[in-house]
Amino acid sequence: DPLTGLNNTITVLAPGASQDINTTYTVDQDDIDAGSVSNTATASVADISVSDEVTVTATQSPALSIAKAVTETTFAAPGDELNYTITVSNTGNTTLENISVVDPLTGVNTTITVLAPGASQDINTTYTVDQDDIDAGSVSNTATAAVGDISVNDEVTVTATQSPALAISKAVTETTFAAPGNQLNYTITVSNTGNTTLENISVIDPLTGLNTTITVLAPGASQDINTTYAVDQDDIDAGSVSNTATAAVGDISVNDEVTVTATQSPAHAIAKAVTETTFAAPGDELNYTISVSNTGNTTLENISVVDPLTGLNTTISVLAPGASQDINTTYAVDQDDIDAGSVSNTATASVNDISVNDEVTVTATQSPALAIAKAVTETTFAAPGDELNYTITVSNTGNVTLENISVDDPLTGLNTNIAVLTPGASQDINTTYAVDQDDIDAGSVSNTATASVNDISVNDEVTVTATQSPALAIAKAVTESTFATPGDELNYTITVSNTGNTTLENISVVDPLTGLNNTITVLAPGASQDINT
Repeated sequence: DPLTGLNNTITVLAPGASQDINTTYTVDQDDIDAGSVSNTATASVADISVSDEVTVTATQSPALSIAKAVTETTFAAPGDELNYTITVSNTGNTTLENISVVDPLTGVNTTITVLAPGASQDINTTYTVDQDDIDAGSVSNTATAAVGDISVNDEVTVTATQSPALAISKAVTETTFAAPGNQLNYTITVSNTGNTTLENISVIDPLTGLNTTITVLAPGASQDINTTYAVDQDDIDAGSVSNTATAAVGDISVNDEVTVTATQSPAHAIAKAVTETTFAAPGDELNYTISVSNTGNTTLENISVVDPLTGLNTTISVLAPGASQDINTTYAVDQDDIDAGSVSNTATASVNDISVNDEVTVTATQSPALAIAKAVTETTFAAPGDELNYTITVSNTGNVTLENISVDDPLTGLNTNIAVLTPGASQDINTTYAVDQDDIDAGSVSNTATASVNDISVNDEVTVTATQSPALAIAKAVTESTFATPGDELNYTITVSNTGNTTLENISVVDPLTGLNNTITVLAPGASQDINT
């Protein structure tokens, strides 16, 4: 049996007898590829030769797979290169031959001659992206491997980094205008500043009435559009023409504005007059007339007239050149105005960036005046240390508010300030004084308080009379208790005491027996003095 390598001899075989011989064969890849194994065995003896063939069919499972990979994850500009690797694998049990590999995107069209089961082969290929790929947003690449009736494919997609962008620029030939009918000539330039082709770009200029579409604009390209506008009187009055053009595509919208300034001479004036020449009391009313005039060459609209003092805040809707309008307003003066000495009132008229004002002043008739009154709780005093309680009342009797009023009471040591005292108002200040012996001896305490502010000074005096109780006592003592002979001397001590509440002066002390005739110059209450004789 050549297939199995059997080469054997049967020594003896009797008629009718038979003998079995077992043999094996291990198939290889070629057998699977061939689809079957045919095996012929031959028995020969002398010139007799017989043979028999048996065929075993293979179970063939041809299979193929393809995988496609790309190095890059994105692309953004024409000329960017995508590098692909196509891997073709024999996933069946038969050898595959002449496998066709096609990649239409990259232009690959090649053949793998032989691919054994389990084997694979890589094919590298590249693709250079173009603007269409960027516009499309991605590149999808499908590679196909085919052999016999087997065909497999794989697709890989690389997404583009799209950066659509648009710019617009608007220019005008003229730098100014002065009369209705003057024409302004505009050039609108629309540019594609992104990396994608833009289609159907809407370009609108409401001022000139332009409404057009740019069909296609490639990256880096631009297109000019010319349009015109004839100015009118409203433009001259407004002072300028601002023109905005807009280009839009998808969710992108850009605009540009250009302004042409008019040659205009707007002007206006204001004059303020007041009926009254003076005021003297809160609530006095001042009556003003404000005259606003258009002294320029343009129609003025919405002229704001403001007088903060009177609360006037009004608008003159329209004022033609040469025209004027009077506005009456009033103001009731208050205490602050009288205190300030005058009311200065400024009215302002404003329109656009022009503002004019006028001021008028009315002088107050000021009559500052001050009064002071001093009162004391106690009606008398009798001993040192007795306290006298004073109330000083300072009053504003004029028509102006007085500030920093100095209040002095030298007796009590009071020296204070009243910060503010409005007309008709008054303020009490309490102060005390402790009397001393001199006050009792004097018989009264006179206290003068003074209030001063600016060149005004007022004072008031109050007097409290002392209760004086002068009293004197004398006591005489002798050292000896007896005497016995002529010439014996008797020694006397005379004690004089002040038992009242006033100091006593020049107290005469006389003792006719001893011939004493003396004077005590001063003796304070409670004090005593001894005289020996």
